[in-house]
Formats: sequence, C-alpha cells, structure tokens
Amino acid sequence: MAEHEVLVVNPSITKQQISHRGPIRARAINLTLEGAHESIHEIADTVNRLVASRQNEIKVLIQEVLTLRHDVSELKERQTLVDEFVADDGGTLYHVTTFKDLKNFDWTKFNEERRLRLDPIYGQATTPFNNYRSNFHYVDPKTSTIFLPKTVAPFVTEINEHGGTVTKGTPRNAFNGQNESYWQRSVAFPLSSDVEAVEVQLDVSVPIQFASKSNLFSIRPFPEGLVDVTSLQYSTDATDPTVTVPGFPSAGENAAKALRYHFAPTLMTKLRIKLRQRHWVEENGMKVFHYGLQELDLGLVELDKTDDPSLLNNNAVVWIVDTPAGKTYNRITNFFSDPDWDVLGTPTGVFYQMYTDAALTNKIWDSYTDQHPNTSSVAVPSSISRLYIVVALKYQTTSEKSPVLEKAGLSYTVN
Repeated sequence: MAEHEVLVVNPSITKQQISHRGPIRARAINLTLEGAHESIHEIADTVNRLVASRQNEIKVLIQEVLTLRHDVSELKERQTLVDEFVADDGGTLYHVTTFKDLKNFDWTKFNEERRLRLDPIYGQATTPFNNYRSNFHYVDPKTSTIFLPKTVAPFVTEINEHGGTVTKGTPRNAFNGQNESYWQRSVAFPLSSDVEAVEVQLDVSVPIQFASKSNLFSIRPFPEGLVDVTSLQYSTDATDPTVTVPGFPSAGENAAKALRYHFAPTLMTKLRIKLRQRHWVEENGMKVFHYGLQELDLGLVELDKTDDPSLLNNNAVVWIVDTPAGKTYNRITNFFSDPDWDVLGTPTGVFYQMYTDAALTNKIWDSYTDQHPNTSSVAVPSSISRLYIVVALKYQTTSEKSPVLEKAGLSYTVN
C-alpha cells in the first residue's frame, strides 16, 4: 500500500477456530458470520457514501462545465456581433489561430505523407513526426504495452511547503506515458492558515539504457492551467541540472498548460523541474494545495525533411478564413505569424500562400515573393467571402529542427 494512503474501509473479522475433525461448534460459526456481516455492512455503507459524494461532485462539475459553455457561447456571440458592427461601419476585422481549434483546417488537399502535424493539446504546427522514441518509457510495437523501467526513480524535494501535511503521491506516474495516471502531491493546512503558495522540486535521471540525444521535451502539469512551472533544467552528466531547457522562458510559465519544446538534438541525462501551486481548495475542513504532473517526457523525434521547390508539394495544410455572414472581402491589410515567415536571407521554414478558391488555382498573395500586406494591402476579387490560406513548413537543416508555428492571423476590410 502506498505511503500515506488513507484506508477508507478496514474490515476486521476475528477468525474462529473450527475443528477439522470432531464436533463443530455453532457459536464459532455464528461469530465469524456476524463479523463478516458487520464488515460487509460497513463496506456497503462506506461505498454508498462515497458514491453519493462523487455523484454530488459530478453534478457540481457538470453545472460548472455547463456554465462555462454558456459563458463561452455568449462571448462568441458577442464577438460575432462586434465583428458585424465593425464590418457595417467599414472597420478592420481580425482572425487569429493558435492551432488549438482545428475546425478551420483542411488536410485533404495534400497526400497523407505531406500533411502538417497540428497538435491542439500543445497548440503547435510542425512538420510530421516519422518516428518517436521516449527516453523514459518503452512502447511494445506489437501490443502497444508501455514499459517503465525500475530505474526511473524521481526524487522529490520540498522547496517551501511551510510544514504542511504532505501526501506524496506516486512521482513515477509522471513518466509512464499515460495521462490517465498522474503524480499528485497534496499539502494540507488548517483553514486558518495564511499560506499562499507551496513549491516543490523533482529530479529524475534518464535510464542508462535510454541515454542518448533528445530533441523534444513535453510536460503537462497537474492540474493543467493551475500550476506554475518556475524552472526546467538539465545536465549532461550525473551532476545537478543547471542548464535551462532550450525554449523555456527565464521567467517561467505561470498557470502552465501543456508545454512542448523543440530543439536541436542534445544530450540530457538528468532533469530538474520546479513547481509552484498558488491555488487551494477546501477539503474536509482543511486548506489543501494539489499539484504535480500528468506527464513529463523527453525523447527523440524523427522529423520529415521534405523540401520541394513547389510549395504545394511540401508538408502543408489549408487554413480557411470566412468573413462575417453577408460580407465579402475587400482588402487584406496585414498578416502576422509566430514565428515570422521565410524571406530571402532570413530562412525560418514558414511559408504562406493565399487563394480565393478551394482548388488552389487563384493565388492572390505569396509570403515569399510578394510584399508584406501591411506595406501593400492585398486586393481580393469581388464576391469572395472565403479565403484558403496554405500553411507550409520545411525542416531547417541548419538548426536541425522543424519550425514550430504557434500563432498566425490576418486583418482585413470587407464590402
């Protein structure tokens, strides 16, 4: 049984001795049966109370989700109205994507092996992953069974938990490749406590059988969006990690959601992550901080390196942008991208082409050859209410990584 695990039910039955041979005593049997009967009733009562409690919690969660859905729907409706008012007034409209909502993207124009990888969990567009190998766990290609070596032994150190009552959880769960099982650490205080945050550090060494270069670091905090990742470091030997993982901001990631960092192949043998929780909940009359990790993975991804002179033969996707109902495009007044697009002398591996037809034959703007729309706005033929924007990415041999596209948008006027 795991350390600090709470026993919800602890059945206690005193076994009565019954002779193997000789007379059987009814009293001994009755006492055993009565003990079993009481324990069964205790278990049933506890289970019923737990089920009722969980049902109430689910009802609350459902109501909260429904409320959030209603609020989001209302915000969308308001934004639609704002867009319509701006359009009627002849103002400038905007459309931005963060690659977390895939409803406006179409892959069918390209062969299956030439389609960008859009990951809504991390909000990233990259060249396709041809293969991936984790440095912490192994997946059997035949059965899809995940094996986590015993040598994955995370070491957790309190940074500042103010003497609270700690439930340690199971840190190994953060490295098993399964988001359903996670590491949750809890720190409890009396409700009267003035503690505002708790912090913890986790160190883990890469198993020696997996120790090789990596180019992809993924992390999903628990609870996602409520935990601060204040530091992410590595070392290339057995010493304490002191080098920041490439791409991780020096200021850390507050209220971190799913994070993923791409970099040139680098040897990382030991990792250190620091977490901070500033949000607490009331549980059984206590002030409780929960934090941990759904998943942390380090690995090597084999990226597709297609580089064809014809843009439409590269890894790409079509991004579809519609005007508000009843309106048509007039001019494209600006276009932006994070990272910026490739231009002569400044290679980024990011390319865009803008079309007015689904067949991709009527091109009105090319990011590589045409002027920036904020310098020379792009005229759109009359009666066009939908644009088809080809987004193409090319592997960068100099940096040895794929472009990681996280945001793109345009501004336009309408008729």
